[in-house]
Amino acid sequence: MTNKSKKKKKSADLDARGKGTRGLDSGDGSLVDNAVHANDGDREKPAKGQRKRVLFLLLIVVAAVPGGLFFIDYWQRLPVLEAQQKIRDRDFGFAMTVLNEYLQDYPNDLVAMSLKARAHAGLEEFEKCKDIYERVEGVFQFEDQFAFAKSLTMLSFYNEAYSNWIGVMAYISRGELDSFSKTEKNQKLGEALYLMTVCQSQLGEVDRAVQTANDLMGVEGFEMQARYLLGLVQAKRGNGLEAIEQWDYCLEIDPDLTSLKIPPHFFLYELGVLKYEQGDIESSIAMMEKSLTKNYFVNGRPMDPKTAGQSIEAIGVAYDDLGDLEKSKLFWTRLLEFESQTGLRPSLIAREGLANVALLESRPQDAIELLVQLRAAGIEEKSSTTYLMQRALAMQGKEKEALQFGERTKELRNRELRINTIRSALQSKTGSYWAAVLRAYDFAKDGNWGQASQLLQPVIENMNDDFSRRLLKAVREKSELPPLTDVPVDIF
Repeated sequence: MTNKSKKKKKSADLDARGKGTRGLDSGDGSLVDNAVHANDGDREKPAKGQRKRVLFLLLIVVAAVPGGLFFIDYWQRLPVLEAQQKIRDRDFGFAMTVLNEYLQDYPNDLVAMSLKARAHAGLEEFEKCKDIYERVEGVFQFEDQFAFAKSLTMLSFYNEAYSNWIGVMAYISRGELDSFSKTEKNQKLGEALYLMTVCQSQLGEVDRAVQTANDLMGVEGFEMQARYLLGLVQAKRGNGLEAIEQWDYCLEIDPDLTSLKIPPHFFLYELGVLKYEQGDIESSIAMMEKSLTKNYFVNGRPMDPKTAGQSIEAIGVAYDDLGDLEKSKLFWTRLLEFESQTGLRPSLIAREGLANVALLESRPQDAIELLVQLRAAGIEEKSSTTYLMQRALAMQGKEKEALQFGERTKELRNRELRINTIRSALQSKTGSYWAAVLRAYDFAKDGNWGQASQLLQPVIENMNDDFSRRLLKAVREKSELPPLTDVPVDIF
């Protein structure tokens, strides 16, 4: 056989082998294969391994010509560009799928990892977003810092989030939003100012929070949200009437409350609390009842059982203040039934209220049984509880036990007075050392150990008292907190 014949035979063998492998099932074909065989309806897509070999050979050929290296890089990063566009289109699920596949082959691509973090934030998977940015040790672009700051805020890491929002606003001041459409620009600026105000409010920076909320008022489409935040900050300042004025206006211009970032039932509950505190009892009851109506029940349960329980409790308190014991008794009894259905934490107010009604009706044993439930549930003991127990025991003729509870009542009242003195003194000193310590204490008490730790970091060097050191140790170990009564009240 001549050399020419051998070459023809070898070419035919290779061609036959290539046709024999085309039927391997991959589940996804390459762009090259799809383009060439778009009409081969009876043929399956090439296997992923084969597809990569074909692309590899193609890229080697392309790399041999001028500009080939650029083409290889562009081709390789097509999935990243596609994911970036999908994130802009708010198709976060699709972007996540593309990025997960790409990162299997290129796990150290920081840009792809940052895009994945943005997609997590878009899907409201804020913990995963935070973890990625902390793993890559930083953020690279405006969108990254925005997603990181939002995730930190939603996870209640307000101190770190606030620092990142300052960075976001620096980007914006340099014209970062100039390339955005008007709608996109308003949305980004409004959301940044909104969440920045939340951080300032939570950190006790109330003056700055008012300023930022006023800035938000000027962003088209965010007036309602700005007024809500202004009301929230004014309430924290103790300006209840100003807060009500802002929130009543929200209710007036948007009765269905569809423009707020928070659920309508929660807004109505908060407004009801404010009206109660200002002595408008009837309006308070109306807001609470409206909150219950908005808190739609699904399969016999409300969307938000906790707020529903608080609303029922508050209605009982309001009727008690109006002297309508029958209605207060009705709502508090309803709350106890609701707790058993939903597993809510036992209400101290409802049980104390029902115990007081029982004493008025000369039923001391019923009162004692209600109050004992609080201790069994681990509810923090209050002077109001021990006083009711003292009355119940005295009504039963148990003078010795009653005297013991009387002493306990005096002790608890002194402790509560100390705590109230401290908090009142700090209300106007939001930037002080002790304001930071007590905010850290409150976050730790709610189980937000990370935020408590962040708040304590800047003041560690100035810690020269036993309470602060014990609090820092408890936060680091996530252990039992020292009692607030150990705060040196004399310094206030």
